[in-house]
Amino acid sequence: MEFKLIRTNRKTVAIQVNPDLSITVRAPRYASKREIDRIVEKNETWIYKHIEIIKKNKADYEALNVEKLTSEEIKTLAEQTLKLIPQRVEYFARQVALIMAG
Repeated sequence: MEFKLIRTNRKTVAIQVNPDLSITVRAPRYASKREIDRIVEKNETWIYKHIEIIKKNKADYEALNVEKLTSEEIKTLAEQTLKLIPQRVEYFARQVALIMAG
């Protein structure tokens, strides 16, 4: 498994899965490459799990942004919403037993 290794003055090893799906490992300066590789290998399941989570989140985000609305569509939706609001207010007012003024 490929990863970017950053040696620091820390005492523990940290593994990070980045949004671009690259992996960054921060490790103590004194840790051997073999020891770091062993830790990364031991955590492969966690790494792959987080790669899948990032992929799913990206897919969900992209699905939300596929369709852009035109100004005419926005205007139409706003008009429909304005017609719907009084009905919804009345419905919920009845649910909590309120009487609307005006």
